[in-house]
Amino acid sequence: MTLQAFNPVNPVYPIYHIALETDDGCLIIEALAERPFKDVFELIGKLNRQANANANAYCAEEGEQPHLFAFTARELAQTLKALAELPFNRVAALVSDLNCQMQQQMQQKMAPAAHSSKAASSHVER
Repeated sequence: MTLQAFNPVNPVYPIYHIALETDDGCLIIEALAERPFKDVFELIGKLNRQANANANAYCAEEGEQPHLFAFTARELAQTLKALAELPFNRVAALVSDLNCQMQQQMQQKMAPAAHSSKAASSHVER
């Protein structure tokens, strides 16, 4: 299963699937709630719908499991901007984790492209 899908509305911008534990999700909602409502209400609603779907899908599992949430690049930027307004000691680990997940997914996206360009160049050399 690939962790990165493409946005059907705008296929140039990928959708990132970010694994979040409940506490991290609550911190994101708290940060977004401090922003102007008109700027964040759609994202908060989207995250709430995904959280409810995750809760229904995993209610039978024991223990805390991270759940995947889909973010566009714009939504991740909006989330990071909101988190930047909270105290550093509360958000540092989450911001670092978000950055690692984004970087990993970007590298996964680039790996097939690099492989196909190498294959194409080796084909041309023959």
